[in-house]
Amino acid sequence: MTSPRRYLPGQSRANSRRVIERRFYLKPTPMTTAILLYLVARALQGRRLKLHTFSIQPNHYHVVITDCSEPGQPSDVSAFYQHFNAVSARALNTHLGRCESVWKEGSFSDRELWCSESLHAQLLYAWIQPLKDGWVDDLDDYAIRAVHFLPKDLGRTLKVPRPKFAFFGGQRSPHRPPTDPDALRRWHQERRAEAEQERRRWRRRNAKKNKKRDRARVKHLEREHMRAWIDEHQPVHEPGPTRSSLPDEIELHIDVPPGFEHLDVNEVREHFQARLTTEVERVRAQRLEGGYAEPDPRRLDALDAFSSAGPSRPDPDGYERIDYRGPKEVRTEIKRGLYAYLDRYQLALRQHRQRSQRRRQSDTGGHKLRKTRKTRRPVFPLGTYRLLRDEQVWVSVSETHESPTPPP
Repeated sequence: MTSPRRYLPGQSRANSRRVIERRFYLKPTPMTTAILLYLVARALQGRRLKLHTFSIQPNHYHVVITDCSEPGQPSDVSAFYQHFNAVSARALNTHLGRCESVWKEGSFSDRELWCSESLHAQLLYAWIQPLKDGWVDDLDDYAIRAVHFLPKDLGRTLKVPRPKFAFFGGQRSPHRPPTDPDALRRWHQERRAEAEQERRRWRRRNAKKNKKRDRARVKHLEREHMRAWIDEHQPVHEPGPTRSSLPDEIELHIDVPPGFEHLDVNEVREHFQARLTTEVERVRAQRLEGGYAEPDPRRLDALDAFSSAGPSRPDPDGYERIDYRGPKEVRTEIKRGLYAYLDRYQLALRQHRQRSQRRRQSDTGGHKLRKTRKTRRPVFPLGTYRLLRDEQVWVSVSETHESPTPPP
């Protein structure tokens, strides 16, 4: 079980998730982009979240969202990532003709944003990634290829159609061919290699008998055996009628960041575009000074989806759970509040487990649960997610609670 996360109403968050072994399963092709864009819209549908940007790189993604749940309501942040990561893994595995895990073991990295400058910095960090990694020199070019929302997309509503070729769930046939062209070519090569291996196996088993037969008879028997073997082990996949209840089209809205709702959307776009232009110039100068190669989109096209960016090692320091770019004293106070939340959560969790255990004993032994002080229903701190959703525990709701991300 992962460590508890604190989900505060009105909290903006920066999240990311990496592909297993840093492989390029998210390589931006037209089919992959259509699958992931639809799943982003589907995961957001009906959830109390505001999406500000979503940037999918070849081997990871970055998201900046705001939790719009009310105090005392279960947050939709984890449900959003659970839906997106689970369904995208099934769709990508089918698209690439593979199985097993797609995402790195563990959970997604989660960072609380506690001031407007932290929120804006995380937005710039997600927007600048394709240039920083050297994939493209023009961010608009990458936005055409992949799921990459820029300042010009703030306030827009996209209509995302469901890709008819994609597989999003159900019982997957082991003989279903992948839809990615490179994976399909590899899939055919593997099937030909399996057939050739079976052909050699048949020749070895029947070597003595074939010496007494003429050449035409041997070829005929070999052809008949391989035809029967292919029909059994490599049949042609025939897709059946779909039972999918997914909508054919979903609306995806990219909201402006908190604190800019009172401004005209064009002013918000111009504000962030100016900051992004400054950041682009800084990154270009940094790459030039460091001696990096010039970004070339052809590197992105020639990328092998099954290759890796390098060795995958655990981060010994982990990731910072709080992002506050202000006075050090305020940051210390925020971290102290997080530690206090974890202590209160652990205490309430122990009391909840003790109470549940006493209830089970009373049910089995026939003794009535006495309402003593030890059996009172514990109160969890504000921000509790899983127990609030699954077991409807009591949560302390402050009437004076305000958004952790103040306006600029």
